[in-house]
Amino acid sequence: MTLEGLNRIDMSKYEGYLKDSQLGDFVNWAGYEHYRLLNHLCAGKPLVYDIGTYKGSSAIAMSSAKKVVSYNVEDQRESKKPKNVTFKIGDCLTDPDLLNADVIMLDTYHDGEFEKEFYEFIKSDFKGVLVLDDIHLNKPMETFWRSITEPKEDLTKIGHYSGTGVVYFDGRKPKRCSSCG
Repeated sequence: MTLEGLNRIDMSKYEGYLKDSQLGDFVNWAGYEHYRLLNHLCAGKPLVYDIGTYKGSSAIAMSSAKKVVSYNVEDQRESKKPKNVTFKIGDCLTDPDLLNADVIMLDTYHDGEFEKEFYEFIKSDFKGVLVLDDIHLNKPMETFWRSITEPKEDLTKIGHYSGTGVVYFDGRKPKRCSSCG
Protein backbone atom coordinates (compact mmCIF):
# COMPACT_ATOMS: atom_id res chain seq x y z
CA MET A 1 0.00 0.00 0.00
CA THR A 2 1.27 3.42 -0.88
CA LEU A 3 0.97 6.61 1.12
CA GLU A 4 -1.37 7.97 -1.53
CA GLY A 5 -3.53 4.83 -1.40
CA LEU A 6 -3.79 4.99 2.39
CA ASN A 7 -4.74 8.64 2.26
CA ARG A 8 -7.63 7.79 -0.07
CA ILE A 9 -9.23 5.56 2.59
CA ASP A 10 -12.50 7.16 3.71
CA MET A 11 -12.36 7.32 7.50
CA SER A 12 -15.53 9.42 7.80
CA LYS A 13 -17.74 6.33 8.27
CA TYR A 14 -16.08 5.80 11.68
CA GLU A 15 -16.41 9.38 12.94
CA GLY A 16 -19.75 8.77 14.68
CA TYR A 17 -18.00 6.46 17.18
CA LEU A 18 -15.51 9.11 18.30
CA LYS A 19 -15.69 12.22 20.43
CA ASP A 20 -14.95 15.49 18.66
CA SER A 21 -11.64 15.71 20.54
CA GLN A 22 -10.50 12.47 18.86
CA LEU A 23 -11.45 13.36 15.29
CA GLY A 24 -8.47 15.55 14.38
CA ASP A 25 -5.90 12.80 14.90
CA PHE A 26 -8.19 10.07 13.61
CA VAL A 27 -8.69 11.58 10.16
CA ASN A 28 -5.14 12.91 9.88
CA TRP A 29 -2.98 11.71 7.01
CA ALA A 30 -1.04 8.46 6.95
CA GLY A 31 2.57 9.29 7.74
CA TYR A 32 1.43 11.49 10.60
CA GLU A 33 -1.12 9.18 12.26
CA HIS A 34 -1.46 5.42 11.86
CA TYR A 35 -5.25 5.02 11.78
CA ARG A 36 -5.52 4.66 8.01
CA LEU A 37 -2.74 2.06 8.00
CA LEU A 38 -4.47 0.12 10.80
CA ASN A 39 -7.74 0.24 8.88
CA HIS A 40 -6.01 -1.15 5.80
CA LEU A 41 -4.07 -3.89 7.64
CA CYS A 42 -7.18 -5.15 9.44
CA ALA A 43 -9.73 -4.94 6.61
CA GLY A 44 -11.67 -8.20 6.40
CA LYS A 45 -9.48 -10.04 8.92
CA PRO A 46 -11.45 -12.49 11.10
CA LEU A 47 -9.90 -11.49 14.47
CA VAL A 48 -7.72 -8.58 15.54
CA TYR A 49 -6.55 -7.40 18.95
CA ASP A 50 -5.81 -3.88 20.08
CA ILE A 51 -3.60 -3.90 23.16
CA GLY A 52 -3.74 -0.51 24.86
CA THR A 53 -7.24 0.86 24.21
CA TYR A 54 -6.71 4.29 25.76
CA LYS A 55 -9.54 6.37 24.20
CA GLY A 56 -10.49 3.68 21.67
CA SER A 57 -9.43 5.30 18.40
CA SER A 58 -7.21 2.42 17.23
CA ALA A 59 -9.94 -0.13 17.91
CA ILE A 60 -12.36 1.98 15.87
CA ALA A 61 -9.87 2.20 12.97
CA MET A 62 -9.34 -1.57 13.20
CA SER A 63 -13.10 -2.23 13.08
CA SER A 64 -12.71 -2.86 9.36
CA ALA A 65 -11.99 -6.40 10.65
CA LYS A 66 -14.79 -8.85 11.39
CA LYS A 67 -14.03 -8.91 15.14
CA VAL A 68 -11.90 -6.59 17.29
CA VAL A 69 -10.96 -7.19 20.93
CA SER A 70 -9.37 -4.20 22.67
CA TYR A 71 -7.65 -4.38 26.07
CA ASN A 72 -6.61 -1.76 28.56
CA VAL A 73 -5.61 -1.91 32.23
CA GLU A 74 -8.09 0.82 33.17
CA ASP A 75 -11.15 2.34 31.55
CA GLN A 76 -10.04 5.45 29.65
CA ARG A 77 -12.21 4.88 26.60
CA GLU A 78 -14.12 7.79 25.15
CA SER A 79 -15.35 6.20 21.94
CA LYS A 80 -18.67 4.50 21.33
CA LYS A 81 -18.69 0.77 20.64
CA PRO A 82 -19.26 -0.61 17.15
CA LYS A 83 -21.03 -4.00 17.10
CA ASN A 84 -17.89 -5.90 16.12
CA VAL A 85 -15.66 -4.39 18.85
CA THR A 86 -15.34 -5.69 22.41
CA PHE A 87 -13.59 -3.52 24.98
CA LYS A 88 -12.05 -5.33 27.95
CA ILE A 89 -10.28 -4.21 31.11
CA GLY A 90 -7.61 -6.56 32.39
CA ASP A 91 -4.55 -8.59 31.48
CA CYS A 92 -4.52 -9.40 27.77
CA LEU A 93 -1.95 -12.15 28.34
CA THR A 94 -4.63 -14.28 30.02
CA ASP A 95 -6.94 -14.17 26.99
CA PRO A 96 -7.01 -17.65 25.39
CA ASP A 97 -7.81 -16.24 21.93
CA LEU A 98 -4.99 -13.67 21.81
CA LEU A 99 -2.58 -15.94 19.96
CA ASN A 100 -5.26 -16.78 17.37
CA ALA A 101 -5.45 -13.17 16.16
CA ASP A 102 -4.60 -12.29 12.58
CA VAL A 103 -3.31 -8.85 13.61
CA ILE A 104 -2.29 -7.51 17.03
CA MET A 105 -1.72 -3.79 17.58
CA LEU A 106 0.50 -3.08 20.61
CA ASP A 107 0.35 0.50 21.86
CA THR A 108 1.01 0.52 25.60
CA TYR A 109 3.61 1.89 28.05
CA HIS A 110 6.41 2.72 25.60
CA ASP A 111 9.06 1.87 28.16
CA GLY A 112 10.25 -1.14 26.16
CA GLU A 113 9.65 -3.45 29.12
CA PHE A 114 6.03 -4.46 28.61
CA GLU A 115 6.63 -4.52 24.89
CA LYS A 116 9.48 -7.00 25.41
CA GLU A 117 7.38 -9.10 27.81
CA PHE A 118 4.52 -9.17 25.30
CA TYR A 119 6.84 -10.04 22.41
CA GLU A 120 8.41 -12.91 24.39
CA PHE A 121 4.93 -14.17 25.30
CA ILE A 122 3.67 -14.35 21.72
CA LYS A 123 6.78 -15.21 19.72
CA SER A 124 6.67 -19.00 19.94
CA ASP A 125 2.97 -19.55 19.15
CA PHE A 126 1.64 -16.47 17.35
CA LYS A 127 1.20 -16.81 13.58
CA GLY A 128 -0.11 -13.38 12.63
CA VAL A 129 1.15 -9.84 12.22
CA LEU A 130 2.19 -7.62 15.14
CA VAL A 131 1.92 -3.85 14.69
CA LEU A 132 3.99 -1.77 17.09
CA ASP A 133 3.32 1.90 17.73
CA ASP A 134 5.93 4.48 18.73
CA ILE A 135 9.03 2.43 17.87
CA HIS A 136 11.07 5.67 17.52
CA LEU A 137 9.51 7.50 20.49
CA ASN A 138 12.43 7.01 22.89
CA LYS A 139 15.63 5.02 23.42
CA PRO A 140 13.96 2.04 25.18
CA MET A 141 11.53 1.65 22.26
CA GLU A 142 14.35 1.95 19.71
CA THR A 143 16.29 -0.73 21.62
CA PHE A 144 13.24 -2.99 21.75
CA TRP A 145 12.61 -2.55 18.01
CA ARG A 146 16.23 -3.41 17.16
CA SER A 147 16.05 -6.55 19.35
CA ILE A 148 13.27 -8.17 17.31
CA THR A 149 14.55 -11.15 15.34
CA GLU A 150 11.47 -12.02 13.24
CA PRO A 151 11.03 -10.46 9.80
CA LYS A 152 10.00 -6.86 10.35
CA GLU A 153 9.37 -3.65 8.52
CA ASP A 154 9.53 -0.02 9.60
CA LEU A 155 6.40 1.61 8.15
CA THR A 156 6.81 4.97 9.88
CA LYS A 157 6.59 6.89 6.60
CA ILE A 158 3.07 5.53 6.03
CA GLY A 159 2.13 5.05 9.69
CA HIS A 160 2.62 7.14 12.82
CA TYR A 161 5.23 9.92 12.90
CA SER A 162 6.69 8.50 16.15
CA GLY A 163 7.27 5.13 14.54
CA THR A 164 5.20 2.23 13.25
CA GLY A 165 6.75 -1.21 13.02
CA VAL A 166 5.25 -4.40 11.63
CA VAL A 167 6.55 -7.82 12.66
CA TYR A 168 5.64 -10.86 10.57
CA PHE A 169 5.10 -14.04 12.57
CA ASP A 170 3.09 -15.50 9.68
CA GLY A 171 6.05 -16.60 7.57
CA ARG A 172 5.80 -13.67 5.16
CA LYS A 173 8.84 -11.68 4.32
CA PRO A 174 8.47 -7.91 4.28
CA LYS A 175 7.86 -6.39 0.88
CA ARG A 176 9.66 -3.22 0.10
CA CYS A 177 6.97 -0.60 -0.34
CA SER A 178 7.67 2.46 -2.48
CA SER A 179 6.37 4.89 0.16
CA CYS A 180 8.36 3.44 3.06
CA GLY A 181 11.75 4.75 1.95
